[in-house]
Amino acid sequence: MADLGVVATVKLGAAAAMMDLPPDALAGFVDDLLRIVETDRTMMDVVLRLTFNTYRGSSFEDPSLIAGDALFDHVGRTTVRRVLRRVWDHPALPADEHAPGMPLVNLFARP
Repeated sequence: MADLGVVATVKLGAAAAMMDLPPDALAGFVDDLLRIVETDRTMMDVVLRLTFNTYRGSSFEDPSLIAGDALFDHVGRTTVRRVLRRVWDHPALPADEHAPGMPLVNLFARP
């Protein structure tokens, strides 16, 4: 994932396989990816796909091959919530993720 010579679409496809990890392990993987985002901001797309499992609605993946839940579905777990907070606080998080009604806004934004 950290290799800048590998195109983003390959990384997106490879990351989809990680959806089968148990929630705490997936949170650890996303945490590692957040460190890579510091040098390669395009990796935030992979982070968000793993966070919300947008692979299920993707045209390039067969939904039956992808896990049915997302990291966000396990927000009650301490490890997962900590990583989601890092995603929320990350400067590379796209502005549209801060729009009212978005999952991380509902979870972390203060009125």
